Amino acid sequence: LHPRLGGPPVIAASLAAAQAQLGHEVHLVSSVPDDPSVVQGLSPHIEGVRISSIGNPRRCEKFFACQTRKVIAPLMEGASIIHLHNVWEPMLAATASLARKRRVPYVVLINGMLDPWSLAQSSLKKKFALALYARRMLNGAAALQVGNAAEIAGLAPLGLKPRMFELANGV
Repeated sequence: LHPRLGGPPVIAASLAAAQAQLGHEVHLVSSVPDDPSVVQGLSPHIEGVRISSIGNPRRCEKFFACQTRKVIAPLMEGASIIHLHNVWEPMLAATASLARKRRVPYVVLINGMLDPWSLAQSSLKKKFALALYARRMLNGAAALQVGNAAEIAGLAPLGLKPRMFELANGV
């Protein structure tokens, strides 16, 4: 959740802030930054969101998400839904795995990460990630959120199981 990473952090922070303004208890967990005050610039009204950082992940964390599990597990108590942003981060797969074990539904916001063009970038790494953890994360989701009909069509060749719903980015 660093401003230098562009759109997805702004989307996550803005959606979280909007949900908090509606009276929901919202937690935002991120691998960076260590200083949650950096997130303040991502969205107005973010003060109502509880921000947790797992710090800057080292190699072990990137593969096994040990710290992620420690931070996420207590936050899942009483959670009604989890909204994951992105596909390729192992911390998301670890979160999804915990959610499945605890029977907490989760939705994955695809953000174009599975478009054919995107899959062609670093394609070997993405094929490996799909085989190792991402397909299980995606297929275990209550739903996949896409931004437009073209994104739904682009996902068809992957043969994913969850229902998909189109919800344009309101941020």
